Amino acid sequence: MAFLQTAFWFLVTLAILIPIHEYGHYRVARACGVKVLRFSIGFGNVLWRRNFGADRTEFALSMVPLGGYVKMLDEREGHVDAVDLPRCFGRRPLYQRALIVAAGPIANLALAVLLYGFVNWYGKDLPAPVVGQPPVGSVMADAGLQRGDRIVATAQGAEAGDDDFRPVRSWDDVSRALNGALVERAPLQMRVTRDGATATRTLTAAVGTIDPFVAPSPGSKALGLGLVAQIGTILPDGAAATSGLKVDDLVLRVNGQAVDDVLALRSAIEASGASGTAKPMTWDVDRAGQSLSLVVTARMDATDGAPVARMGIGFLHEIVRAAPLAAIGLGAVQTWREAESSVRMFGLMLTGRISTKAIGGPGTIAVAANAAAHQGFTWFLGFLAMVSLALGVLNLLPIPMLDGGMLLYYLFEGATGRPVSELWQIWLQRGGALILLLLMTLALSNDVVRFLGPQ
Repeated sequence: MAFLQTAFWFLVTLAILIPIHEYGHYRVARACGVKVLRFSIGFGNVLWRRNFGADRTEFALSMVPLGGYVKMLDEREGHVDAVDLPRCFGRRPLYQRALIVAAGPIANLALAVLLYGFVNWYGKDLPAPVVGQPPVGSVMADAGLQRGDRIVATAQGAEAGDDDFRPVRSWDDVSRALNGALVERAPLQMRVTRDGATATRTLTAAVGTIDPFVAPSPGSKALGLGLVAQIGTILPDGAAATSGLKVDDLVLRVNGQAVDDVLALRSAIEASGASGTAKPMTWDVDRAGQSLSLVVTARMDATDGAPVARMGIGFLHEIVRAAPLAAIGLGAVQTWREAESSVRMFGLMLTGRISTKAIGGPGTIAVAANAAAHQGFTWFLGFLAMVSLALGVLNLLPIPMLDGGMLLYYLFEGATGRPVSELWQIWLQRGGALILLLLMTLALSNDVVRFLGPQ
């Protein structure tokens, strides 16, 4: 059942993003007067086809759904009637051919902007950017971060100025800033408020000392950044509802062991049911400045497979939303930043500064799609935006066989006044096919290791 759900949401993702990409090519080709012969979702044998429009364009569904194509009239691929010659793709001016090729990736990027914008307008229930207690000796503890600090802005690099700080609205913004600093191996500056005050203080964390793609060695510094273990919601039918716990309780210890953050609390809860039966726990909590000890017992939940101890609580969270125009602006900014980050990561992989294990294939996308769908409507839209953006950026890379490779040909043609020779195109296409084959093999092998390797 879980496999079918994962496959379903993967196909839903493809069914949205592939047509958007191909429609970009199709719409601009038609606007430029090019005759479109076929609009296909998928490759290989055609499973379904219908002809529409004055040109009787064939719309088709093909066997392999991992992509699609728009076939345009081209005299290089066969005989073309004299009356149709002006409508051949190759007869159009250079700028029109470039627009047609670029339209697919641009459609994906535009979709990302709209989806991110919609999510920002609709609102998303997100963890608040309030931190737990960093362990002694961790990177965040060395930076001076304390339990209850609220991160309000971040900047990358020790030399960042005021204009480089980006506002933080949720824990997602903190995670995004942290990931960027980890990849770049650069310090992360954080502006925080403390004890309810409005004044901020700036802390600098040396996160560049941590390699996110290598397992930490014994004795190495931990990052020490986690969400504060403060209860934000109590489910009416959960174990916590009758335990005496209340919203805003700050969990300090479980069975005498310090609880630094949400991850530590979740681990303690799950450990209480490791034997298959939930055992009572003693929780020390801070409630409005008073210390209380409560005996609580989780319930075993088998929803996701093997029974796991759950308390039925959520943690500190906030609804984050923006006005319509501001939301679109935020969507555009988020799309730009993530596109920039994707290109930077690709460059770092090429130079060997980060591991290629970060590349995910269809399996990774399928599992992420299923997880996002189960988290809720806005989460799935955010996931679609992220994948659409990645698809747009990937297709703009200057690799023959991709749209970016074609744009590279046109750049050469515009600079020299002559097209790339057919012989060079043949060799470049072969090289591009080899690069894509290697990337696909790497992505698939990463999926195999990720899901079928040692657990």
